Amino acid sequence: MIKGITYLAQVWSWLAVAITWGAVFLLLAFLGLRGLDTLNLALLFGKTPPWQAITGALPVWHGIWPACAGTVALVLLSSLPEKIF
Repeated sequence: MIKGITYLAQVWSWLAVAITWGAVFLLLAFLGLRGLDTLNLALLFGKTPPWQAITGALPVWHGIWPACAGTVALVLLSSLPEKIF
């Protein structure tokens, strides 16, 4: 009897895992297919020329480049050892 309950619990657990991964995959596939045409340089830099935005010569107002650059800077600075400061 206990082996049967254990088996059912394992089957139920694997089914829950499969349903969860399936839902995540379907959501990512939907977002990927619907948003594929928006992945371009305008998403990062807006109307600013990319090289001038990367070097900081012109500000970026309608793109996510400042957020990406800030995130990279935060991660790099937080990974430095304490002895530097």
